[in-house]
Amino acid sequence: MKKDKLLQKAIHSPQNLKFSEFGTLLEYFGFYLKNSEGSHFVYRNDDLSITLPIQEIKGMAKEYQIKQFLNILRRSHVI
Repeated sequence: MKKDKLLQKAIHSPQNLKFSEFGTLLEYFGFYLKNSEGSHFVYRNDDLSITLPIQEIKGMAKEYQIKQFLNILRRSHVI
């Protein structure tokens, strides 16, 4: 799925975003997987100086974590 479609899905339907799609979306916006500890995957963006832990629940991303990510992008004027 392309970056714009994934972003629109995250904005309009965050409860339906798969964990793998969320990881792809994070990478599109310059985040990289720093490490994983148990159920947490820690993504980092050095340009924004932000670390974002995310979790997978039954193959899906957590809605509140998607909203946190979108707020980061908005505050940083990326979207």
